[in-house]
Amino acid sequence: MRLVPIAACCVLAAASASAEPATPEGAKALAQSYAAYLSPKALEKGIVTVTPDGDDYAVSWDVEKALAALGARPGAVRMAPFVYRVAPTPGGGWLARASALPGLTIAPSQEGGRDGGTVGFDGFRFDGLYDAAAAEFFRGKLGLDAVKADVKAKSGDDLQHVRMSYDALGAEIRIKPGADADSVDVALPQSLNGASQQTALVDGDKEAPLTDTRQGAAVGDSAATGLRAKAFGDLWRFLVAHADEDKPPAEELKARLTALLPLWRELSDKVDVDDVAVSFPGGSLSFKSVSETARMTGLAEESSLALTLGFKQIDAEAPSAPDWVRSVWPASLTLTLEAGVDGLDKAAKLALDDPDFVSNGKLGDEAQNAIAELLTQGRPHVSLSAGLLSTPLVEATFEGDASFGEEGPEAHAKITADTLDKVLETLAKAVEKQPSAQQALYLATFARGLAKTEDGRMVWDIEYLGANSVEVNGQKFPPQ
Repeated sequence: MRLVPIAACCVLAAASASAEPATPEGAKALAQSYAAYLSPKALEKGIVTVTPDGDDYAVSWDVEKALAALGARPGAVRMAPFVYRVAPTPGGGWLARASALPGLTIAPSQEGGRDGGTVGFDGFRFDGLYDAAAAEFFRGKLGLDAVKADVKAKSGDDLQHVRMSYDALGAEIRIKPGADADSVDVALPQSLNGASQQTALVDGDKEAPLTDTRQGAAVGDSAATGLRAKAFGDLWRFLVAHADEDKPPAEELKARLTALLPLWRELSDKVDVDDVAVSFPGGSLSFKSVSETARMTGLAEESSLALTLGFKQIDAEAPSAPDWVRSVWPASLTLTLEAGVDGLDKAAKLALDDPDFVSNGKLGDEAQNAIAELLTQGRPHVSLSAGLLSTPLVEATFEGDASFGEEGPEAHAKITADTLDKVLETLAKAVEKQPSAQQALYLATFARGLAKTEDGRMVWDIEYLGANSVEVNGQKFPPQ
């Protein structure tokens, strides 16, 4: 689940406009602030219009004209203009609000075609407040009672029918000054009551179901600290201003790219989803809950990435699967992956010092070699920790780490299990009716023979020895 408050993004471009009572001059100034981000053509072609309306400014976005400007086929998408209102507030701020988001109709890709469809947005509402004196200088809230889509689209030579529904979507956005100069901190909590998607293969007048995906409530919390918002805005305006040129001035582009570093201090994301179920021809898969937590630094002296995934009560139905496979469900799995490297800040500067990269986005050989050497010296490493797999047959843990330096990779892993007795018993019974289980039985028996015991658990310590060679509890494979 990722909810993007589109209206908030639209309104943010107006922050630099002067906040005076609604006048034709004020409307013109506000329109010019959009032109700086979207190019003057957005105004010339009527894609964005700003008009004074009482004490407010009415801002209108015409999606059909925007698509036409991009070369889309006339009538390919029908959508009424999206309109929101901007009202000046005391102290030089402004309030933005919208109470409707028009639905859209997608026409067939060719005369007499069967593809196309509709997307509707029910109960849309958005309120945003900009106040330069407030601790959080921008606050916005977006809500939707429902989003519903009914679309037929081509997939290769096939025609697929997709129905989607999202219920009670909500999102907030809060922005405040960051600790670093010219940076901001952004918080984006989100929620969803439920969603579903059905896909079917269209064959004449009949439809054959392909997938049916459903989920319950979901909540998310995304954040960015130290985001170089001003530098991103400056770069975007620069690119818009030079959009008609083959290449923007290299030195000016380099200066703006350099100002972006380190992009942000940290990005983070947390999502929890309940009751996920997917059915398809030949089976189904369900999860009591799915969770994800992620954190990523910017291009810093010491950069890192961390990702935690959790799946509770995984259950699967596959009539064609052997009976013994069904005994592993329901299962639960959690794991945490971490990675890091030093010197990404220097690597970014090496890239920006390469004229080829600035002019065409491709690193020259000299820059590539210098960056590779730098990052190799930066102790790149990855680790897997807090891994837990729980099934009716076995409870296992796993962890490991690897580093990649000038001397080559080094890696170690550790796997533990409470017991393999239930696994062996299940496979032994399965072999009587399903000979194909014999190979799995051999593998489980071999693994138990390799294990050592620590604190009442079976343990496998694994060391990477080099290309095509590992050591498990002191025993080398392949044997030497």
